[in-house]
Amino acid sequence: MPRPHLGRRNARLVAALLLSAVAYTAWVLEVVLSTGLDPVRAYIGELAAEDQPLGGLFRATDLVAGLAVLTPAVTVLLTEAARRHGWWPPVRRYGSWLLAGELLVTGWSLAAIAAFEAGHGTWSLGAGRRLQVLLVAIWPAVSAASLTRDGRERAAEEQPAGRAARWTPTEGAEPR
Repeated sequence: MPRPHLGRRNARLVAALLLSAVAYTAWVLEVVLSTGLDPVRAYIGELAAEDQPLGGLFRATDLVAGLAVLTPAVTVLLTEAARRHGWWPPVRRYGSWLLAGELLVTGWSLAAIAAFEAGHGTWSLGAGRRLQVLLVAIWPAVSAASLTRDGRERAAEEQPAGRAARWTPTEGAEPR
């Protein structure tokens, strides 16, 4: 069976979404690069601060992530629309879970910021913020998977009827 073609538009959207997912998770480089920051306690944004040795790298990846997700965000994704119209199975399946997770982790981050500001510790603010950013980065990847699947389904629908049609036995019916 020939591999279905995504179409030029969907292929560009998939590439932009995947680029944004990768760029938005550049903070994981702190595992192999010496940033001098404690990943459990420090804000993730501190990686991009001007006084940090790798700040320029992390600011650049933030810019790339934002620009790469802009067009697909305007062109594609919301979960409710995907559910209402029966679009994009990965978005329908995981979109609500991603949103719920994002809301929970955002609540954690806000509570940790309030605790920190009040002098009651950090409540693992850095870990919460990193999880928050990770969940945001997963969204473009799920959107890209949805567009890829949508392109395959459309290609299968557009195959000539002679190649795609199959006989299924029904009561008293003869094969065509």
